[in-house]
Formats: sequence, C-alpha cells, structure tokens
Amino acid sequence: MKVFLKFLEVIFTIVYVVWNLIEILAIPAIFLIIGLLNSFPWQYYAATIGGYFIIAIVIQIICHFIFKHFEKKYESALMRLFEKIFNKKS
Repeated sequence: MKVFLKFLEVIFTIVYVVWNLIEILAIPAIFLIIGLLNSFPWQYYAATIGGYFIIAIVIQIICHFIFKHFEKKYESALMRLFEKIFNKKS
C-alpha cells in the first residue's frame, strides 16, 4: 500500500506542476491565438508576450522590495511549489 501511495504522490505532483505551468502560460497562449487568427506580424507577438513576461517580472521585483521593507518573506507561487516538491521529507 505504501508503494501505491508513493506512486500516486508522484503522479499527482506531475499533474500539479503541469497544471501550474498551464495557468502561467494561459495568457500568452491567448495572445498567440489572437495573433494567429488576425495574421498579425511578429512584432505583435514580441510586444504582447514579451510585455506580459516583463510585467510579471516587474511585479515580482516590486513585491520582493515591498515585503522586504516590511521585513516579511515573499516568494512567488512557483517558488513555493518547487520548494514544496523538492524539499519534502520522506
């Protein structure tokens, strides 16, 4: 039974990681579909998808400094996920 539960834990961990990646990449995928449907040039993709990731990075940096100012620890959801997955105690 313990082996079966460990196997399920591995499967659910993989599904959880994939689900979080889908959530992160959903908006760029929508931008991509809109661009393909409207036959936009490559500059559209560079501006929208690149802009999305730049805005996400800026928000992460702002949150880091705001939480550092108030002496609280801030980690992104993705970092908490990786910490939860890789720092498990068996």
